[in-house]
Amino acid sequence: MTRVTADAIEAMQAYLKGDADGYSRMVDRLDPAAKKAHGQLIGASFYIAANRRFAANRSNAEVIEFVGNLRARSDRLAEDIDPRQAERLVRASTFTDENVDDIDNGLYSLLLAGLIADEQLTDSDLDAFLEEARKLADDWLA
Repeated sequence: MTRVTADAIEAMQAYLKGDADGYSRMVDRLDPAAKKAHGQLIGASFYIAANRRFAANRSNAEVIEFVGNLRARSDRLAEDIDPRQAERLVRASTFTDENVDDIDNGLYSLLLAGLIADEQLTDSDLDAFLEEARKLADDWLA
């Protein structure tokens, strides 16, 4: 059975701390099975972070505000994040059962980075978050 590896966790730590180059190098070194598990780690991390932020009040207005704020952080994010798709992805992860298979997987990572940046986690909080995400991803892989 495929599991999330320590290398995948280390790569996610780098990404969520803003080290995109280090993240890319680490992901490139993962073997194919570890890359699959890493994909599940991204999904699980996004699911947890989105639910922390939005599930309690289930406010569509708050989702729209988050996506707009995230897109306003840089020209690249404004270009890379389709607001409708981003809003659909957040809602599907938190309070609808909408199918989002048509949405590019890279959007999960962009939204996740924004959610985690907003939380301003300490290193130990980030470690705990990634451990929770690793457990969920491993459950999804089982």
